[in-house]
Amino acid sequence: MLYKVIAKNLVKGKKCILVSRLFSEDKLLLAENGEVLFATTAKSLELKKYYTGEINEPVYLKEEQIFVEPIIPQRKLLILGAGHVARPLVTFARELGFHITLYDDRPAFATRQNIPGADEYVCDSFERVLEHVKPAENLAVVVVTRGHQHDLTCVEQFLPYKLAYLGMIGSRTKVKAVFKALTEKGFTEEDLKKIYAPIGLDLGGKEPAEVALAIIAEIQAVYYHKTPKHRKLPEV
Repeated sequence: MLYKVIAKNLVKGKKCILVSRLFSEDKLLLAENGEVLFATTAKSLELKKYYTGEINEPVYLKEEQIFVEPIIPQRKLLILGAGHVARPLVTFARELGFHITLYDDRPAFATRQNIPGADEYVCDSFERVLEHVKPAENLAVVVVTRGHQHDLTCVEQFLPYKLAYLGMIGSRTKVKAVFKALTEKGFTEEDLKKIYAPIGLDLGGKEPAEVALAIIAEIQAVYYHKTPKHRKLPEV
């Protein structure tokens, strides 16, 4: 039963934490927020005290004989629009271990020949993207289509869901126009705050690879709950 609960969470893209007392049957499965998901024994509930917050790698407590193990689903990246930015973005994301889906409505663009390196290629209307890709908490969605209307179509389909990240390319004028259209469709100000737009960190540069770098850097910062800043020592 424990492993069924773990599998169910992974399908939803949810990270969970397994706390085990070695050489016993005591195992406690926790959600990232500390909620108890499953306990193999009544005594296992005592193990909750060993989970103190965010953890991204296993921890072995030798004296207590406790093993705390994060179970992290593979991060997924959906790129909507197979244009110039998508090519370097696929390269960067692949190096970071993402499962990448490249989506476009043009048959000549959503192909391995056009942009190699993705795990899946989907060619279909942007209106039907949810028929091909399931929203999940480990899914980052990058909207870089060739047009204002396509961007709106993509964003409004994913906005109701809890995602790892939702970003949209475009100038401030274009972003404001899309936000206005979303508001007219019934989305709230809180909904709009979930969208990273204009997309990417302000790193400078406008070439496709530079834009892609800014996007993947922002996704990383959001994933690790970091506010980007220089790490340079103030004095040497």
